[in-house]
Amino acid sequence: MRIGILTNEYPPYVYGGAGVHVEYLARELAALDDGAHHVRVLCFGDQSIRTPALRADGVVAPARIAGQDPRHEKFFDTVLRNLVMAGLAADLDIVHCHTWYSHFAGCLVKYLQDVPL
Repeated sequence: MRIGILTNEYPPYVYGGAGVHVEYLARELAALDDGAHHVRVLCFGDQSIRTPALRADGVVAPARIAGQDPRHEKFFDTVLRNLVMAGLAADLDIVHCHTWYSHFAGCLVKYLQDVPL
């Protein structure tokens, strides 16, 4: 099974419990059935981690929106990263969103790609 985990935090960019939790979750899912499943983590950052059953890729916002109000910078950054995540998650069998930061991407994958969330 190809398992996707969408999250904002993943090592080495961890600032709270969610990042620690998702690291353990990804590692344990990758170890199930002697590594028969493949886990793909899409996260905020520039990570590029590869093991036989676990892959973690950081996602950056592809652009800055022209005329963007500085008060909305974090919001637009998050939305753009979610759009990229949704495009990268099309080949997965199931997706788990870890925290609200990646929930929009999960909804897009579910409804546009017909991948269970």
